[in-house]
Amino acid sequence: MKQVVVSLSMVLFLAVTAGRAEALRMRPTFLDPDYAVRMWTTLPDWPAAEREYNRYKAAYEAWKPELRRDGWAALEALDHHPDREAIQRGHDLAAVFEIWKSVYKQWRGRQELSGATEWNATTDKTTCHYIVQANILTRECNDIPDWRSEKAKAHDAQVLADYRAKQAAKGAAQ
Repeated sequence: MKQVVVSLSMVLFLAVTAGRAEALRMRPTFLDPDYAVRMWTTLPDWPAAEREYNRYKAAYEAWKPELRRDGWAALEALDHHPDREAIQRGHDLAAVFEIWKSVYKQWRGRQELSGATEWNATTDKTTCHYIVQANILTRECNDIPDWRSEKAKAHDAQVLADYRAKQAAKGAAQ
């Protein structure tokens, strides 16, 4: 019998690209959906997110080879694993980080197309649509945790400044 192992990235890809009903059905890929949502809504910056992940990283990283080897068996055995809670939290945080990357990619990619905005101040309906599709945790447009690096923040600020300068130049030319 041939076994099919579903990778976390495959599950996340399906969840992110599916419609609202499909994405909500994918929520159980989180081992503790309430924890995942709580981390999305309460970790204010990357250092806080990293500190939280580091609490569970060792147990989760040690368990990941089992998941890759035989995903279903690893998940079934997790109920009796001595580090179950740490593994679950590490797994869910890794999944939350992947969703964040997808949401950020949607926001950042649309900045030059739809008009740059401050962080979590998106008003463009198309941009919000893409963000909401990717944000399976809360289905909100402007509740993205600011886990950007300083380099990414500087880039985003420059894109916003350039956009505002172009808008001002257009206004002055009219």
